[in-house]
Amino acid sequence: MKILVVSDTHGDTELLYSIVSKYRANTDLVIHLGDNLKDINEVMRDFPTIAKLGVLGNCDFASMYLDPVSEGCFTAEKRRIFYTHGHKYHVDYGSERLAANAKYKGADIVLYGHTHVALCKEQNGVLVINPGSLSRPRDNTNGTYVRLEVSGSDVKYDIIEVEK
Repeated sequence: MKILVVSDTHGDTELLYSIVSKYRANTDLVIHLGDNLKDINEVMRDFPTIAKLGVLGNCDFASMYLDPVSEGCFTAEKRRIFYTHGHKYHVDYGSERLAANAKYKGADIVLYGHTHVALCKEQNGVLVINPGSLSRPRDNTNGTYVRLEVSGSDVKYDIIEVEK
């Protein structure tokens, strides 16, 4: 399964559209990790064959969505993936609580946003991935996102910087 993971788009649908368009032939699923979740709903109307998932961030208002969720879990091949925006787990102070919760839920991969800083690391037996922010990075990049590929139990991931 080939997954495109984005977060914290904050209204930059033009950039989000260009990234989804670039990978449309090689993407099974797009996950938006919050803060302008409506961006992915708007963009994905033009890509009906690609599945999408998303969660609310701290800048999203539940009343704007039919089925607002703040976290989710699914199985991709032989891996269990937990995803959330991250603010409810206080990720500004570290990802330990988030990784522990993912493990408790039976997940071995956790995806989160909120910090606007890209990160991939192993923590407590869980692969912790933050795609950073497409439009408002805080890590001296042009913005970042993640390409994640799950094949059986094998996982490959790349943090990709936005080309400007």
